[in-house]
Amino acid sequence: MKILASFFLLALTACHPFPEDAWETTTPKKAGFDEAAFANYLTFMKDPGNGSETHALVVVKDGKIVTEWYAKDIDPAHRHTLWSASKSVSHAIVGAAWDVGHFKLTDAVTLPGAPPGLTVSDLLQMSSGIFWREDYVDPMKSTIIPMLYTRASHADLSSWVLSMGQEYTPGEFFRYSSGDTNVLMKWVRDQLPAAERDDFPWKKVFEPIGIRSATFEADAQGNWLGSSYLYMTPRDFARFGLLYARGGRWKNQQILSRDWLKTTLRDLAPSLKRKGAEKRSYANQWHLNLPYADGSGRPYNDWPEDTILAFGHRGQYLLVVPSLDLVVARVGADRSYFDDEKGLALLSQSLKGAKTVHPPLIATSVYASRAARMPTGTGLTTAPTMEELLSYFYAKELCSCLFVEEMPEAMCLRIQSQPWPASQVDVRHASREVAVSVGPLTLTSTWVSDHLGCSQTQ
Repeated sequence: MKILASFFLLALTACHPFPEDAWETTTPKKAGFDEAAFANYLTFMKDPGNGSETHALVVVKDGKIVTEWYAKDIDPAHRHTLWSASKSVSHAIVGAAWDVGHFKLTDAVTLPGAPPGLTVSDLLQMSSGIFWREDYVDPMKSTIIPMLYTRASHADLSSWVLSMGQEYTPGEFFRYSSGDTNVLMKWVRDQLPAAERDDFPWKKVFEPIGIRSATFEADAQGNWLGSSYLYMTPRDFARFGLLYARGGRWKNQQILSRDWLKTTLRDLAPSLKRKGAEKRSYANQWHLNLPYADGSGRPYNDWPEDTILAFGHRGQYLLVVPSLDLVVARVGADRSYFDDEKGLALLSQSLKGAKTVHPPLIATSVYASRAARMPTGTGLTTAPTMEELLSYFYAKELCSCLFVEEMPEAMCLRIQSQPWPASQVDVRHASREVAVSVGPLTLTSTWVSDHLGCSQTQ
């Protein structure tokens, strides 16, 4: 039986290779796409309109690049911020630690300020009950913006999140929360042997699958900002997706156990099944395509149930369909909503009749749900000033754009432009730092290393 299984694995790998440093390429026709329909899909993805701005697109089928496209002034070597798609990579890092027994999902989270009864699973499922408002529109009514762009939060990000206070009992209520992800990453890092902590994501996830470009920014304590600040090239983003398309396996090594993937991606978050929960197909830092809890269909009915997606602010996007051995990575700088549903519909049309590679990994679940509740306050005991938010925002984002993503300065200034212009921006290329003044306040962000990117220095 073992010999037969090994033979099957070798045969599958021959037909569906894993990329080395360089990727094999193929044509849409050879990959099973309808050429005319696929061309329509590419036209839309390159220029979705409505304020969307695609920077790069990589489509991978059966382990080979079908198409790869880059906007002007961007090339395959440029890293790109993943924003909230970083959460799905955090799922892999947590899984790698879980696989070797560093913790159980039912373990209590014992960080100072953590509410009684809070478990690892509650954080992973965005059900901590910690007060949170994931609002990018009004910075004075948001918790995500001051979490990312204030001196107090940068000093110790997880403690800052826990200081927001408790609104619900842990495990009771789902709310999409970057705060939960960052508390989770702090707690998981604390469970690792001290000698492994700094390099764990690289040694256990990135390097074994050939990701060489990953930069993971951290707070002043060295805790990764798993909610938002992971950077990598579009090809490496697609490489990460292929790890999930192949059931956590890379060549002859199981990077993430199938137990981890089945435990965390086969069902909706339990809090989404409760009365009052929002209508969402989500679990453990991934967007799913499982049936909604009320049985009213799936987010993408034309796609297999094992489809999983990672979404990030400003149009970062990763589509993974294990049963089709398909991965799509898209990065951008959108000013408005990216119509992923239209993109998926066009891609689906080009794949009509495509054969599945293996049975779906994820099982079906159907439950009952109700309308969502939202918080009404801010949770902040001391609100940051607009000067601090803007100074930190400009300094941090320009530093990362220039020295992590290595984009042209003109593009960085255009992408990061906001309705409230900074009074002064001082880009210091020799020392790789950016100082920004808004009113009387000046903040500086400095490039630290390839692994850690940029960090506030004053």
